[in-house]
Amino acid sequence: MSKNTRASMVAMVLSLGGCWPLIPAAERDRDLYGAAPQEPNAPEATTEPEPEPTEPTGPSEPSEPMDLRTLEPDFGSNGGAREVTLQGHFGRDPEVLFGGVPAAVLEASEDTLTVVAPFSDVIGWVDVTVVSGGDRVTLADGFQYFEDATGRAGLVGEVSYLEIVGDYWFGGRGAPSAWASLAFTEPSDWSYEQNYAADVGRCAYDQFLFGSYDALDPGSSSVTMVGPSRSFAIQADGTGAFFGVPEADRDVVPGTTYDLAAVNGDAEWPSFDVPAVVQVPARFRVTAPIIDQSYLTWQRRAIDVAWTGSGGDYMIIEVWRNDSSGYYRDRAACVVPDTGSYQFPPGIWPSWTPGDQLHLKVGRAIEGSGTVPTNDGENRVTGIYWVYGVTLAQ
Repeated sequence: MSKNTRASMVAMVLSLGGCWPLIPAAERDRDLYGAAPQEPNAPEATTEPEPEPTEPTGPSEPSEPMDLRTLEPDFGSNGGAREVTLQGHFGRDPEVLFGGVPAAVLEASEDTLTVVAPFSDVIGWVDVTVVSGGDRVTLADGFQYFEDATGRAGLVGEVSYLEIVGDYWFGGRGAPSAWASLAFTEPSDWSYEQNYAADVGRCAYDQFLFGSYDALDPGSSSVTMVGPSRSFAIQADGTGAFFGVPEADRDVVPGTTYDLAAVNGDAEWPSFDVPAVVQVPARFRVTAPIIDQSYLTWQRRAIDVAWTGSGGDYMIIEVWRNDSSGYYRDRAACVVPDTGSYQFPPGIWPSWTPGDQLHLKVGRAIEGSGTVPTNDGENRVTGIYWVYGVTLAQ
């Protein structure tokens, strides 16, 4: 636009009373040269990004507290070395204490610990504690220690089967019979052959017991032997031990192995079974002296004894002497290897009277194997098959 044109427009406005014509504000705000005015020192417009949403702030939820619920098993020998599994909820790098004594930790996870129970001077219950960082949890009376019986007896007894041979008995040949006994024991050096002699390879005259043991009373009224087809119970005898007379050929069968079922005792007695606690030997025959016929034979003072088969841990040869009227005179017994024959020593008898009745019992014995989980003692329950007959002193 030229200067003359501008001047003409100003003159026109002035002639109209000094008022601006009605024009759009955007146009009005432009200067005469068409540029929009700017405010002095106005900041340039910028676009700020919207902030990301955030989680509400506040205290975090606490982690699950440590917890110790069970031990399996919860008993063992105070000699230690029993592997024990703990169930619960545990922290990192846990330490486990049995009665204050550290246990070796074999495996650890959030809910399971496997440890080796340590040696302890305590007999009875101890607290079990798990420590992790600054946290700890204790199970009061969590583990029961029994006195260690490693290498010694922890379970003793017998299951016997008796076969009566010969047809010379008044009233005919007797029926077979059976009996059984069992006792959990404090650590002991006793074994079954000590009912007859001090050890294998030894004899005894008129003595019935060598050594002894102290029974641990589980607080049960009976225990049960479990066979492949039948089970039988033997009853508590009031001393902590058990005794019974099961039925021969029905409950007690030659050549059979029996398990001991878990004993349901009092609260202080742990529950466990003992597989293959006893094996009753198979049948065998006594071939000398002759005792299985319808007549009686005569024997010199040195009695030659022979039998069939083998496989026993030892043989028990027992002779009861009665006088000719049947009254008891004396007794002698030898415990010998299962080699098939043995000569009863003549010097064991202080006298020898012809016509005396010689009641001969020959037994093959198989001693139990394995250990008892309470105190790691040996299972010495013994199975015996007996052959019983009579001969006469010559």
